Amino acid sequence: MLVIPKDAVRLATVAACLALVACGQYPNSTAPASATDPDADAKVFLQGVIRSIPMQPQWRAITVSDQTKDNEYDVTLDYRVAPINLEPELDTKEIAHAILQARMAQGHHPATEHTSVFVFAQESGLKGETSNDMVAMFGSTTYDEEQDELVYKPYKPIF
Repeated sequence: MLVIPKDAVRLATVAACLALVACGQYPNSTAPASATDPDADAKVFLQGVIRSIPMQPQWRAITVSDQTKDNEYDVTLDYRVAPINLEPELDTKEIAHAILQARMAQGHHPATEHTSVFVFAQESGLKGETSNDMVAMFGSTTYDEEQDELVYKPYKPIF
């Protein structure tokens, strides 16, 4: 089994994002993909970032939420199997970091532009006792623009 340190994966992710920006794979911030729909541009941008992130074997998918709109990026990381220990925190932070790096590569300043980044971790495809579809929720990473940092919060049931 090959073990790659998380820092090496993060560097590879950032390098891939920057390479896509340099090659014009992201919509240019001065020439949007859709002059009439900035929310659609945000989704196209986010899909480009997601394509640049190396999928890990334990990940099922990274999906763009319908809530994503101009300068508000909302994605879900879905695991194939339950993650262990700090995986949800490290993985969601890696994805959020890639989004922020891609925005900065386009010349944006997330801390001063009120950029919202939300990455949620879950495992879907589970079945309950009576075969109802179930989802295990692990937590989320958000970007705190005031502190200019990524913050992970484990999921805590309300009841």
